Amino acid sequence: MLTDKRIIIIGYSGHAYVVADALEGEIIGYCENEEKIDNPLQLKYFGPERSQKAIALLQKNYCFISIGNNNIREKVYSHLKLNAITNFVNAIHY
Repeated sequence: MLTDKRIIIIGYSGHAYVVADALEGEIIGYCENEEKIDNPLQLKYFGPERSQKAIALLQKNYCFISIGNNNIREKVYSHLKLNAITNFVNAIHY
């Protein structure tokens, strides 16, 4: 069972930078196809969300898909659900 909100962001670009302020919990890192040179939030890189390392981490922590493109976001969500990842958080910006 998850006890504290340790969050992994999936996708790390403009949309992630905006939602990071709205997430309630500790953002511990990000998943992306490649490690970003520009890392304004100074987050740890966990590899692509499809990698075994990332899947294991995503199953143990909360996650937020911060991809702006609806079609890509849906594909990522579907893949994660197939890997028993259901611990998603919402971002509500006031």
